[in-house]
Amino acid sequence: MGEAATDGLAWTLDSDHFPDPVTRWSSTLYTTYETRIVARVLTEIGLLLGGVAFREFDGRIYSAVVPLGGRSRTAPPRWLIPVMCRTVPRLRRRLAAGHTADVTDWPGRVVEEWEAGAEEELLERGKGYLAGDLAALTTGQVAARLEEQLRFTEECLSWHARLHVAGADAIGRLGLEVTRSHGWAAGELVDLFTGLSPSTTEPAEAQRAIVDLVREAGALPVLDAAGTLADVAAISPAVSAALQGYQELWGQRAVRYEVACPTVVEHPEWLLRQLQDAAHLPADRKEVAQRHEATRATAEARLLAALGNSSLTRRRLARARRVFPHREGNEAATIGIPVAGLRRLGLHIGGRLGLYRPEDAFDLTFEEIVEALRRPDDVGDRAPLALQRREERERMAAKAPAPEIGEPPANPPDRRGFPRAAVEQLDALLWYTDQVMAPLGSARLDDGVISGLGASPGVYEGRARLVRDEGDFERIRPNDVVVCPITSPVWSIVLPGVGALVCDGGGVLSHSAIIAREFGVPAVVATTSATTIIPEGGRVRVDGRAGEVTLLG
Repeated sequence: MGEAATDGLAWTLDSDHFPDPVTRWSSTLYTTYETRIVARVLTEIGLLLGGVAFREFDGRIYSAVVPLGGRSRTAPPRWLIPVMCRTVPRLRRRLAAGHTADVTDWPGRVVEEWEAGAEEELLERGKGYLAGDLAALTTGQVAARLEEQLRFTEECLSWHARLHVAGADAIGRLGLEVTRSHGWAAGELVDLFTGLSPSTTEPAEAQRAIVDLVREAGALPVLDAAGTLADVAAISPAVSAALQGYQELWGQRAVRYEVACPTVVEHPEWLLRQLQDAAHLPADRKEVAQRHEATRATAEARLLAALGNSSLTRRRLARARRVFPHREGNEAATIGIPVAGLRRLGLHIGGRLGLYRPEDAFDLTFEEIVEALRRPDDVGDRAPLALQRREERERMAAKAPAPEIGEPPANPPDRRGFPRAAVEQLDALLWYTDQVMAPLGSARLDDGVISGLGASPGVYEGRARLVRDEGDFERIRPNDVVVCPITSPVWSIVLPGVGALVCDGGGVLSHSAIIAREFGVPAVVATTSATTIIPEGGRVRVDGRAGEVTLLG
């Protein structure tokens, strides 16, 4: 692929969020929208970066860092950079914005606004798009509704980006210093935040609460024998109300970033299986909570010893701990609910337009959909076009994607010429991003040991359960070692009883790592190809501190 096609950038496959080729709807959301949003946020905080671009190649989503000043293959010499910082208006504005963001604690202001009501407002508005009778709308009203929901989704994605950047600044600066200057491993930094992501474990706690109601009714045998959630709801009015509340709170979310993927509530069998398993799991999680507290205390003492037991160090830690829960916690409002709302509307549109399958609507562009709704007599039959694109996606899914495309700029700017605070801000974001999505590498198997990154401490031996995607959720059993490509936040609904977690992708701040740590189970991520090396049912030992998975037979 030539430089013109890649714009002279180094593009990296985003298999963590998009394991399969994407539909037209998702491509637009996460390339056009996301690229625009990230550039806007980075300009807002004055980061020394042109942006992070997202693009589709052969149906897959790739990302690339855009250097400040664009895609030039040449960089100014170091001696010229200080002069440019004083004389180039665009660069001066960027540095001024960065200074303002720094001294006014931009990350803290973002989190404060989010906690003060922005999250609740987005959730309320998002759930509004999951209600109402779409069939009662005219085709023109449906088109207007789509445009309205797209504006709302862009607003949600903007919040997602702002919270991500806020976390990158607060956590990244702290992580950069202790790993660069004090010899910490990235996984040791995460010890400071273990147990501080309540949104990860709340679905499991809600499942346990339903089981407790069943137990109080003396109906555990009924739960074990239930074939549907309706059988469980029939146990008592209290159980029925709890089930309904659970689905409204946790079931409405999209499973993935891909709009075509079903929501949790569309698979009631997942919740049924989890309730049946939860009835036979230990009910007391105090030991895990106490272990988390001890881990945080030990890490905090080590941090204070390294950086000095000062009010400044404690403020930095408190700042990072405040933003950390939103790494997982924002996903429902910024991704899960708005994407679920678009899916609901898309399925209705697919039926209204008479496509071969309602889901085929997602393989038409937003512009094609709006035109078809507003001018139904002039656009012809869209069904064959949507079918053609769906079949092309399915063909592309059978091809192994290139992990990287293009080449990095030959001469990146010498950062030493920029103000120190601005360089630290950029380095913090890049460090944080590497911990979320570890760089892809080749398979690492040596004498029966697969090497990855230790994401959650502990050692566990058990049978491997290969879980390729959400379609395999029903196969998960208590105490399994779940081996998967990657997880999303929604996977927390089905992982409370597993023995360990092993992922092809991810970093120590990935969703997979956070889920495992919150549930207190060992995890190894960034193995690259554990799903192709570990056989289904094979016995393995997972060492979540060393980052090793040993094949035992």
